Amino acid sequence: MKLAHTLLAFVASVIAAPVAAPDAAPAPDAVPDAQGTYASYGAYGNPVPNPPPPTGGYGSYGSYLSPAGGYGSYGDYKKA
Repeated sequence: MKLAHTLLAFVASVIAAPVAAPDAAPAPDAVPDAQGTYASYGAYGNPVPNPPPPTGGYGSYGSYLSPAGGYGSYGDYKKA
């Protein structure tokens, strides 16, 4: 009987265990890029845009993926 009670208590504790929340989105980069602006500055409506990427799309160099966990890729900015 004690084993059944222990097993029931264990099952109840597993069921009642809180479900882990999904990971929060990574924070934008805080490292200045070559233009002297923050890496994700263009994503927040920077009034003075960075030069367009070499492929001719609009937006900021900070729009593409960075090692520090910034969002996006070259496909993130608007094409002409």
